[in-house]
Amino acid sequence: MKKCLILLILVLLLCSCGNKKEEDEYKVGTSNKIKDELAFEVIIQQINIREEPNTTSDIIGIVKEGSKFIILDYTSDENYIWFHIKTKNKIEGYVASSIEEPYVEILNGEVDIEPPILRLLDTNIKVKNHNEITVEKLKDRYIEFSDNSGKVDVKLEIDYSLKVGDRQYALNITATDPSGNETSKRAYLYVTNEKRLSNDTWGTYDDVLNIRKKFQNICEKEANFRNSVCFKDNAWELDSNGGITIFNGSNYCDYKYKDKIEPVGCFDDYSSVEYEVYKEKIKENEDLYLPVIKKIIDEYLKTGYEFSDMIWQ
Repeated sequence: MKKCLILLILVLLLCSCGNKKEEDEYKVGTSNKIKDELAFEVIIQQINIREEPNTTSDIIGIVKEGSKFIILDYTSDENYIWFHIKTKNKIEGYVASSIEEPYVEILNGEVDIEPPILRLLDTNIKVKNHNEITVEKLKDRYIEFSDNSGKVDVKLEIDYSLKVGDRQYALNITATDPSGNETSKRAYLYVTNEKRLSNDTWGTYDDVLNIRKKFQNICEKEANFRNSVCFKDNAWELDSNGGITIFNGSNYCDYKYKDKIEPVGCFDDYSSVEYEVYKEKIKENEDLYLPVIKKIIDEYLKTGYEFSDMIWQ
C-alpha cells in the first residue's frame, strides 16, 4: 500500500510538471525598465511565454485572451515583436506578437509594433549646447530604438521653423531599417547654454551681449542707450527687439521693424487709437525721427545680425 501511494504521488508530480501555467490578469503598475508605463492585452486565444525572445526557446508559461501585462522591455526580429513581462506568479519571460497580425493590443503609452522600433522616453529634450544633439548623446536617456533585426539608422533634424520659444526648437527623429522602413517622432529641444542666431550659427550668452554692444555703439552715434533701448530724449525709442515708439507729448504710436518699419497702433491718453485715425497728429514727428531710426537699423543690420539675436530669455 505504501509503495502504491508513493507511485501515485510521483505520477501526480510528473503530470503537473507537464502542464503549462496559465496566468490571469496582472494589475498594471510601475515598470522598472521603461520610463512611463506601457501595458498590453492578449487578443488571441493564448500565447506562449518563452524564456528567451525566440521561437526555439523553452516555453515556461501561457498567457490567455483578455490577460493584461506590463511591458518591461521589448525587442524584435523579422517576424515578431517580443514583449518582456513578469506575471503575478513571478514567471518572467517573453511573449511574441506577430508583426503581420498582432496578438496583443497596446493599452496605454506609445510604442510602435512594427520595425524599426523608435521610442521617446521624454518628449522634452534638454542639452547644454548644440554639440550634445547627437544620437549617441540622446540614446537611452531620451530615445531608444531596436536594432535586433539589423542596423537601424537614426537621424536628428532640428526644425527651426517650429520655434517653441527662445532656445527651444522642434526636433524630428527618424529611424530607418535596412529594408527602408521608417518610423518618425517629434520632440521639443531646449538648449540651455546656446541659441541659434540669424546667421545660422550658435551663440552663447556672452555672444548675445557682444551683439547687443554692437547695437549700443551704433545707437550712441545718434542718440542714447540704456537697458537695451536706443532713445532720444522723450521723442522716440528703438528697443533691442525691433520695437519702435514715437512720442507726441503723452500720446505715442508704436511701430515694428521686420523687413520694414510698419505701424502697429497708437495711444491717445492711454486709450488705443487706430493708426489711420491718429497718423495726422504724429506725422510731423514721423518725418523728423523715422529717418534717424531707419539709419540706426540699417547700420545694425550690416553687422550680419538681426534684432532677435540680441534677445536671451
